[in-house]
Amino acid sequence: MRRDGDIHLLNNYLVKASEAAASGTLSNGLNRLSDIYGADKFSNSPSKLLGEFQKALQLYANDPQQRSNGEAAVDRARDLAKGLNAGSREIEKLCNDVNSDIEDSVNYINGLLQKFHELDQLVVRERNANRDDSVYMDQRDAVLKELSQEIGINTVNHSDGTMSIYGMDGSTLYDKIPRTVSFQFSTSLPPGISGKQIFIDGVPLGHSSFIDPNGGGNLGGLLQLCDDIIPQYQKQLDEIANALIQMFPGPLLYF
Repeated sequence: MRRDGDIHLLNNYLVKASEAAASGTLSNGLNRLSDIYGADKFSNSPSKLLGEFQKALQLYANDPQQRSNGEAAVDRARDLAKGLNAGSREIEKLCNDVNSDIEDSVNYINGLLQKFHELDQLVVRERNANRDDSVYMDQRDAVLKELSQEIGINTVNHSDGTMSIYGMDGSTLYDKIPRTVSFQFSTSLPPGISGKQIFIDGVPLGHSSFIDPNGGGNLGGLLQLCDDIIPQYQKQLDEIANALIQMFPGPLLYF
C-alpha cells in the first residue's frame, strides 16, 4: 500500500480527528451531568423541586393562617436543599474524575511524543543510509493520528526527514526532542473554581486552542468540561441555594 506523503492531507486529518475526539469527550461529560438528576424522570431535578417549592409558597401566600401550608413550604424547601447538595456532591465527583482523566491524557501524550521521537530518529537513520524509510514514516504518521485524538496538533516536515509538532496555540510539542507536558492536578475542586493548567516545559498551554473550529482532542474536551461547563452548572446550583438561604436564614434547612 503506497504511503500518502501529503502533509496538507495529513494535517487536515489530524484537525478533523481532534475535533471529533473533543466532541465525543464533551458529549460524554454532558451526559454524565444530565444523569445527575436524570433518575426517576428527573423527579429530583432542581427545576422540578423548585417548581414544587414555588407551588407550596403560593399556597402559603394564599392562606398564611393555615399552619400546614407553612410546614409544607418548609418541607419543599428542605427537599430542594437536599437535591442541590446531592447534585453538588455529584458534580464535585465528576470534576475530580475529569481531573484524573486529564492526568491520564497528559501521561499518554508524553508516551506518544517519546514514541514519535524514536521513530523520527529511525527515519533519519534510514535516510542517511540511503535506505527505504517509508515503514518508519508510516509508523510515525500512525503515532500522529493517535496523538491528534488527545490534543489538537499541526505538523511541519523538514528536509532531513524529521518533523515538528505544534499545538493549536502554536506551542511546540516536538522539535528534535519531545517537550514535557504536565498538569497541575487537584484532588478536589471547590464549587465554581476553574483554571486548571496544562504546561509544556513549564509554559501554560493556551486554552483558546481547544475551542472550535480547531478542536482539541480528548484533552481539550476534558479541559472545557473542567474549566467551563461543570463550573457553570455548579454556579446555577449555587445561585438557587443562595436564594434559598436568604429566604430561610438560620438552621432551618440544615440536616
